Amino acid sequence: MYRLPGDYKLYADLACQTPVQDGMYIAQLPFTPAERPAYALENLTPDGKTLLALFPELARCVACNTCTKACPQKLEVMDAVQSSLRGDIRQVAEFTFDCVSCGLCTMRCPAEISHHHVWQLARRLNGAYLTPRAEHVKTRVEEIAAGKFKGELDKLVTMTKDELVAAYKARQIEA
Repeated sequence: MYRLPGDYKLYADLACQTPVQDGMYIAQLPFTPAERPAYALENLTPDGKTLLALFPELARCVACNTCTKACPQKLEVMDAVQSSLRGDIRQVAEFTFDCVSCGLCTMRCPAEISHHHVWQLARRLNGAYLTPRAEHVKTRVEEIAAGKFKGELDKLVTMTKDELVAAYKARQIEA
């Protein structure tokens, strides 16, 4: 559920299919009041000790599988919990890539695991420390910072919507 600034209406849409807008006020339904510990990603290491230190409830998992049964995305939630316990951050990130953080698994969990918060941390650790850096992206960022595309960007900013659509349709796509 969400409300937009200056609009009295309440909207209901799937989070994974709704673009975020400035000033959106969002409430999950069902709302899952799950604790998320504060952490600074740059001070963490990508291992199982980190997950267990921040989310000790992971160790209480009894492998009942109600989390997996509750998942509307049909994700293997319990497998992700077990991967978390083994410290396999990459596997956790892979298992939970499609998680929309609805919290249904958390509501059903007798161990009171805040699954969606654990998954978010695992995906952040994976992206920050374990995923190889794409050199072509680094090169492009350096080119942008050096002003290589300034003229082209300045031109795009001044174009009308119709001009932008026409330019998009006429673009040359790299092989």
